[in-house]
Amino acid sequence: RREPGTSLALMLATRLRRLVLRGTRYGMVIYAPLAVFCLVEGARLIECWMGSSQYGVSALVLRLLLVSGWAAVAQNVLAVTLQAAGNPRLPTWVGVFDALANLGLSLLLVRRLGLVGVALGTVVPIVLSNLFVVVPLACRRLTIPLRGLVRDALLKPLLCAAVCAGILTAMTTASPAAAWGVTIVKFVLYCAAYLALVLAVRRPEEREEDASLLRRAVAPR
Repeated sequence: RREPGTSLALMLATRLRRLVLRGTRYGMVIYAPLAVFCLVEGARLIECWMGSSQYGVSALVLRLLLVSGWAAVAQNVLAVTLQAAGNPRLPTWVGVFDALANLGLSLLLVRRLGLVGVALGTVVPIVLSNLFVVVPLACRRLTIPLRGLVRDALLKPLLCAAVCAGILTAMTTASPAAAWGVTIVKFVLYCAAYLALVLAVRRPEEREEDASLLRRAVAPR
């Protein structure tokens, strides 16, 4: 027979795991479609903004930084939860490593690759440290299943966005011109397709969690 304190600790640990999984999934569901859209349409977005196609290198920098953004979103909820649980050393030391590696790589690559080298100096340490250090170690310390986190929270939204990127490719082939009106129409259709696909591939427990959260959000207070 379990002591009341043990049962309470197990219940709180279970709720914490669910909260981390849900928070990571929601963060990635929001970030993934925006990132993939900018990956595909980055050059045209910059051309619309600047009024010229001569800033092609900026599109490459944008794409590189979007990759680092995905890695940062992947570990964000885990890192914050570790800090809140009284274990800030891992996120702190990873942040120190990122800063030093970013500076060193940027100085090393900027002379050879210019602005792209600086972007690579940012992307490489963030991706390596966040995806291959913070995520697995934080999952171990918080007793969160790594495979479930990667499958449901990290890869599923990204794959849904990648599938819908095919719609963008088709629309770009039909209308290659860079114009704000065309870009907005593409974005709306792309987001509608992405939302429909994300809702369709949810697991049953994810549907229940989403419905419960929606009911609490719209319930009168």
